[in-house]
Amino acid sequence: RVLFRSLMPLFFEINFEYGSKILKKRMTKIFKIFNFKSLSDSKKKWNLMLKRLGQKKELSDYLRENKISIKEIINNANPERLKNHPVYLSRKILNSKFNASLINN
Repeated sequence: RVLFRSLMPLFFEINFEYGSKILKKRMTKIFKIFNFKSLSDSKKKWNLMLKRLGQKKELSDYLRENKISIKEIINNANPERLKNHPVYLSRKILNSKFNASLINN
């Protein structure tokens, strides 16, 4: 759960960058519900909301505390479940986004 909460902004980004028009439309509706003005605003507000709830953990903290690497997370991703995601998520895309997320935090 901790990992999921800290990765939501990453999934917002992936859905907008690689998603279909229908998915982008859905994401826009979600943004309106949360009063997010843009993708960068969604990241800031999501992280602020988690921090206020005492739930904010950086991806780097999660990896260090659980003694795992991004590579392990990606390699343990179930390919069958990834097929159910509305956006094609290759291991290359996941690796790129996870690493960018670490650099930007």
